[in-house]
Amino acid sequence: MLSLLKSRRAQRWLLGSIAALLVFVAAGAWIGFQFPSLLAGRKSSVELLGDLFHAPIELTDENARGALKTVNKRAVVLFIRSCDLRDDVAGRLVALVESDRIDRVTLPFVMHLYELYGSPVTGDAEARAALGYDEPQDQASVGGPGLAELVRQSPRIRRHVTNALRLFDALFLRTKPGADGQPVHWRYDEDAYRDVKAIVREVAGEMLGRSDDALSRPDAGKSEYVAAVEQILRDDERLTEFVEFFTDMIRDLADNWLQSFVERSERRRRRGEWVEACIAGRRYYEISDYAQVQSQRRLAVHIAVDGLQGKLLEGLAQLSQGDRQSSGARYLAALVERYQQSDMSPASYAEAERAKLPPLGRDVVELVRDAPDLPDFLANFKRHIFAPDAQAVTVNVATVDTPTISVRNLPIIYSGHGVAGRFGTGIPNFSYLDRRTGRGWYFWGSDVLEFRRIFANREDEIPGGARRPDADGARTLFERLWRYNTVSAMPTVDTGALEKISAEVGTAIGEVQRNFIEKAIVLRLRRRAELEQELNDRRRWLIDHRNLNHGFLAELVFSPVELKTFREYARYMAEHEDEGLPDYLLWYNPWPDHFAHGKGPYSDEIIGRRGEYDRLDFYFGQLVDVYQSTPTLDGGSNYADRTLFGVVSDHGLVYTPRLVSTEKLLFDAMRDEGLEITVQKLTQDEGGLPDIHGRDRLKPTRPFDVVVGSTAGGSYVLDLFLPEGLAGDDNAWRRHPDYHQLREHRLLSGQTIDFIDHLLRHLHDEIDLVLVREHGPAPGSAWPDEVESVVRIITPDRGEARIVRLRGPAMSAAAARYRYEVLGDIDPLDLLASIREELITPGGPKPAEIREQLAACLTAGDGCDDWRWREWLSYTSRPDAIFQYSHLFDSDRAGTVNVFPRQHVGLNSAVPGRHAGESFGEKNGTQLYFGAGLKRARIQSARNGSLPVTLYHWLVGDGVFEQPEPRYDASPAKQFGYETLLSDPAFSPLRQRP
Repeated sequence: MLSLLKSRRAQRWLLGSIAALLVFVAAGAWIGFQFPSLLAGRKSSVELLGDLFHAPIELTDENARGALKTVNKRAVVLFIRSCDLRDDVAGRLVALVESDRIDRVTLPFVMHLYELYGSPVTGDAEARAALGYDEPQDQASVGGPGLAELVRQSPRIRRHVTNALRLFDALFLRTKPGADGQPVHWRYDEDAYRDVKAIVREVAGEMLGRSDDALSRPDAGKSEYVAAVEQILRDDERLTEFVEFFTDMIRDLADNWLQSFVERSERRRRRGEWVEACIAGRRYYEISDYAQVQSQRRLAVHIAVDGLQGKLLEGLAQLSQGDRQSSGARYLAALVERYQQSDMSPASYAEAERAKLPPLGRDVVELVRDAPDLPDFLANFKRHIFAPDAQAVTVNVATVDTPTISVRNLPIIYSGHGVAGRFGTGIPNFSYLDRRTGRGWYFWGSDVLEFRRIFANREDEIPGGARRPDADGARTLFERLWRYNTVSAMPTVDTGALEKISAEVGTAIGEVQRNFIEKAIVLRLRRRAELEQELNDRRRWLIDHRNLNHGFLAELVFSPVELKTFREYARYMAEHEDEGLPDYLLWYNPWPDHFAHGKGPYSDEIIGRRGEYDRLDFYFGQLVDVYQSTPTLDGGSNYADRTLFGVVSDHGLVYTPRLVSTEKLLFDAMRDEGLEITVQKLTQDEGGLPDIHGRDRLKPTRPFDVVVGSTAGGSYVLDLFLPEGLAGDDNAWRRHPDYHQLREHRLLSGQTIDFIDHLLRHLHDEIDLVLVREHGPAPGSAWPDEVESVVRIITPDRGEARIVRLRGPAMSAAAARYRYEVLGDIDPLDLLASIREELITPGGPKPAEIREQLAACLTAGDGCDDWRWREWLSYTSRPDAIFQYSHLFDSDRAGTVNVFPRQHVGLNSAVPGRHAGESFGEKNGTQLYFGAGLKRARIQSARNGSLPVTLYHWLVGDGVFEQPEPRYDASPAKQFGYETLLSDPAFSPLRQRP
């Protein structure tokens, strides 16, 4: 009986326990239903962004129409009415805006102008502070005008805006019905075309010809530049080409703006739909989690500066702090000493070849002589980067690719892609011959409108173009960061950015009025910072109410007011999320290069106390201040602490006192010797006007003996052709002759010449070195199987060498080795004697050790790997030469022969500032990092293409960086052409952050 009772008690206990458990589970499930956030884990930012944005947004007519219907037409009409337009012009523009007409050009272009010039800037007096550099105090005082006021108060900017609208009206609103696609003079009736020509002459003359510098000197006569523009515009045939160019440029600008506008609109719509779905599904916690990850996100600011030389900038900063001993100060002292020697004086050369300006400004000489304490000079670079206690990572010798041409290297420093290969940009120089299509390209003028398509390998969209075979093309960081909030401020390639200030418009404005575009950028960023704080106020509330829900029990805990507030704040966040501080900002500053060509790179106008470097420093400081003055959500830090800033450049510059014409020295001399040689030149001499041509008015490239391109005073590229190609064999025409074939080269005339001999004899005093394709060994011999490529180095007086790239069957691309073979008794690069002690930082290796390491690579039968060559060459006048020379001809667009001049010579140039050569001053770029909690550290050498890769890696983290992308069957890490530096010990503080 007792056992039976125990058994029944046990059963009752078991049944009771089960019942209690079921009640507990049911209660838990019910509570979990009432408060689902208690059971839901937090999602990562990658997961939440994946919930919101499943695929990149494609531009379609449907979503374009939907987005443009959201335009505030009343504001745009007021903007048009505020401009000084004739009544008939204003009437047509207003009618356009108010009508239901929506296409890919008209309304988008007017909106593009409105966004840049007309949208008002709100905020308090401090946020609207004037940003005038080197302006009178009454214009630069705190509490000055915002962007809208800047437009109204500046007669020159108001005139610029008015001219842009007049030009648009003339080109697009006065055409005959159905005239699109017709030749220019057929699109308009006689009176309208007369007006078109008059307006284009007037607008082009203003936009291309008048600078602030000229206007500040009333006694200054008309410049040669202005006179040349006016002469072209008087020619009706050339004017027609200008009209065609402006029409195409406006279409391009409108389409580019429309893409970003639609993306912003679609992102806003998708966020709104996601918020509504979360509210309907009672997933309030997901909205809270999104608010939290957005408030804790990482940011990146990418500052790309044209022509900013790193050691020069460092030396200016150090000397102006009284520091004579640091590496940059010693480098600058050596530079000044070198430029005071006789061969760097224009007076050393014939009158016809002399540069018009002296090599050095007074300020740089005074800095080297006295090292005065100048706290206001380069104040922001010193504070954030070069001060002894600055929390920054600096690259001691930042190298840029060969040749140091902006058109080649800007895409590299924007995107991290190389030139050749599956993911390459395909752009090897400022000009090139595409042997597949026979099209010659020159990116100073009309051809630049196709630049984005070439970069992305969408060349089949270009009339007469063809895609590069087996290539996906390059992508901007904006395209890679398509789930993120991105802003583009003037880069030449900006596909995929959510908000854009175009390079074409920005540069044109900078020519009209200095500082305006920089003011506009900073003021827009300030407005975004204000919005970021408003968003944080709402994010904080949403985060604090993660457990909020609606339901029977939830209504006992949360009031209807809280539910209503949550929904309002969530919808506000969905509407305005892209208006806060951008996750990624790319700002391109063209001015140090833009003016250094004509003024000279070491003039006071460029590196003096109130020069372009100092102007850059001022706006750089204003930009950084936006992040430092914006508190984070927790109030314990500011946004600079979670932003990684990077400063990078595409090249440096050097002064050239001797300016020569290569065609006269080489080809005229060959003709004087009785040779019949035909030459086609793709480019104009440095300092000339843009090459504006009609769509069908392209220079032929065959049959010619040589097609040449010369740009920036330092790069001279020659394409030559096999005899079979000159005779009409298309396949042979597409192939480059090699070094040995050029030694016995047949011309169209049937004459046989040693082209290399002619090159070296006639340019003996101008050549530093020549790089030539060497496809094979000397006739009768063969390369070993492990040889991948060979490049010949030739000099007129220092012998020859070659670089052999080796890769065994089991070796990966990263394991390639480079053998440097001196062909004779003299090293043409003189590597062992080129060590520069001023490039050695305290604690660095001794010169004897550097020499020993280089000697070991020079004598090694299997060469040295890339890292070893790069590291030890960074202490010489030839940084990264072995790798760069070896890979120059990886693209068949890189020419047959590349000629680089001696340091004092400018090839085919009318101006004394040069880059694209092989002197240290041109090869030395800038690569600097600060912010995000970095500690002070230095990397000896890195390629400038690594900076965008490093910023991208910082933003997306290891997982995304290394994870394959289905569309490309490769991870971003493998698509980039350059390595990330985030794994370097210098960045260890970033690796330790959550």
